[in-house]
Amino acid sequence: MKRNYALLVVAIVLLGAVPATTVAAPLISISNVTVSPGQPTPGEAVTVEATVQNLKGSSSVFHIDGISLRRGTTEYARVEDVGTLSADSSLTVPLTVTFEEPGTKRLRVTVWGHTDGKSDSQNLRYPVTINVADNHPRLDIDVNESVTDAESKGRVTIANGLDSKIQNVELSVDGKNVEVRNDRDVYAVLESGSEETTSFTFRPQGTEPHTLEATLRYTTDSGTTRTVNQTRRLEPESMADRVVLEATSNTDGDTVSASVLVRNQGNVPVENVTVRADSANATFRQGFAQSIQPGESKRVVLNATMSEDTATADVVATYEAGDIDGRKTTSVELVQTPGTIGLTGLDVVREDGKLHISGSASNLGTTDADSVIVSVVKTDAVTPAYPNRQFFVGTVPASEFVSFDVYATASGDVSSVPLKVTYLVDDERRQRVIDVPLAEDSKSVKQQSTTTNSRSNILVPAAIGGVVILAVGGIILYAWRNSRGGD
Repeated sequence: MKRNYALLVVAIVLLGAVPATTVAAPLISISNVTVSPGQPTPGEAVTVEATVQNLKGSSSVFHIDGISLRRGTTEYARVEDVGTLSADSSLTVPLTVTFEEPGTKRLRVTVWGHTDGKSDSQNLRYPVTINVADNHPRLDIDVNESVTDAESKGRVTIANGLDSKIQNVELSVDGKNVEVRNDRDVYAVLESGSEETTSFTFRPQGTEPHTLEATLRYTTDSGTTRTVNQTRRLEPESMADRVVLEATSNTDGDTVSASVLVRNQGNVPVENVTVRADSANATFRQGFAQSIQPGESKRVVLNATMSEDTATADVVATYEAGDIDGRKTTSVELVQTPGTIGLTGLDVVREDGKLHISGSASNLGTTDADSVIVSVVKTDAVTPAYPNRQFFVGTVPASEFVSFDVYATASGDVSSVPLKVTYLVDDERRQRVIDVPLAEDSKSVKQQSTTTNSRSNILVPAAIGGVVILAVGGIILYAWRNSRGGD
């Protein structure tokens, strides 16, 4: 027992006499891991970059034997013989992976290696979470009414709600039981947050329900080509051809026209609309309205050249509605109102045995009247009188008037004085006779003084004086004759 104790003491002493040798371990860490893109989509390449660092206080070189990206026992990416890290150095290693299904992927980066002079492997791990979202630019199909065997219009709006731009964008539209035109469009780049709209036309085939499908093919900012579809199901309606015409007469100055309103109250566009008018007393030029969408209307103005003051015009509109050649008719009465002179504001006053007639030559038409003359018409009872047997009015503009006055004498019981108005309209001489009625106090042809009361007061003494002179003269003549008789 004592011997064993002695051996133990010796051993301890011997061990204490052996010099100590230590090897400093490397200070290795995974300092950072980045994922690009931040929100990848299914099938898009994802790059995971792991940075391995040998810290400054390390005294050994670390050899990176490999780096991998794993989930459980499943390995998604692996790189071997990566390199060597000396103290106070780092190395970033990319790992590329793709995911076909959306969802949250919880992975880890694993690094393994060894130090100089050591065969033991050292392992490091770093957790990584990747969210794979099935995000695409949004497609929206917008169409008007779908009508059997009639062309309708639609549009597709592309809205890029992704975090990055998309490139080589190609949009196509197809369908079932439907014929599509203008079915393809391309864009070089569609920036994040922007949108574009593509128009197309389609024609349903038959009465069965049909579908429209928009397909968008594009390349992501990381270079992945992706495709997204949007479908819309439509129930076609039977075509309704309801075109209505409304025609009215319109006069603007000396221009007369037929104003035709074409209303499309159907459910299909009407194309190649032509409007014409026919009349025995007027000629027209054709008018065109091109295309009119359902619920809309367009006005066509047909200027008329009239040979008479009035005309009845038959208005005809022809058009195409789907596969139908349509025709609608209506009629309109046109009235041309050329310069027409009437006498207004007439006043008749008897002056010194004459009738003084004054008033206005008024143009009741829509064109100027030239060389207007107002004159008294001579009859058995009426005679034009000085100073104005006739009055030259001149030009009377449309809807204007010019004053005049003429004189006449009348004999017998006259109830009216005829006045003749002559004028030129469009180089054509026109005339009309207007009877001007006389007031009751103007019908008698006896002298009616129009002098004032002061003048009448002067005439009375003069008349009395005349009577006195005549009486004195008579007495003198009577005395003279008697004296002669006495002789």
